[in-house]
Amino acid sequence: MRTNRIRLTSAVSVLSAVIQSGSFQQFATVDLLSQGRAEMVVGRGSSLTPSRSSGCRSRTMTGCSRRNLDLLLKIRANEHVHWSGRFRAPLTGQGVYPRPQQNPLPIWVGVGGTPASFARAGALGLPLMVAIIGGETRRSSH
Repeated sequence: MRTNRIRLTSAVSVLSAVIQSGSFQQFATVDLLSQGRAEMVVGRGSSLTPSRSSGCRSRTMTGCSRRNLDLLLKIRANEHVHWSGRFRAPLTGQGVYPRPQQNPLPIWVGVGGTPASFARAGALGLPLMVAIIGGETRRSSH
């Protein structure tokens, strides 16, 4: 609240480990307190071990992350959300509050190097944050 030019962003919020509505609400709160300077970075995560609370299994992590990103983007675009999915209770028009000052709240996709992740972010029109933690920057695509 004491600065006015510094952007406030996160490390990657792992889509299979967070509750999208709660994560959105937290960033919306930061956005309001900072007068429109918050940004989210979301991604699949570098570990294939899912969170127990997410309902995702290792073999469905990519699909689960995609669905969770779709839900997060729907929450960002709509104050009242109607959504049902396999891994969480449905949303039946509940309002998601607070709403951020920025419309839309910036959401970046943290990508670790897989071509499919880059393509998905591009198809959604979302900015990328390339995050390679450990290992080599060159990845095999198998």
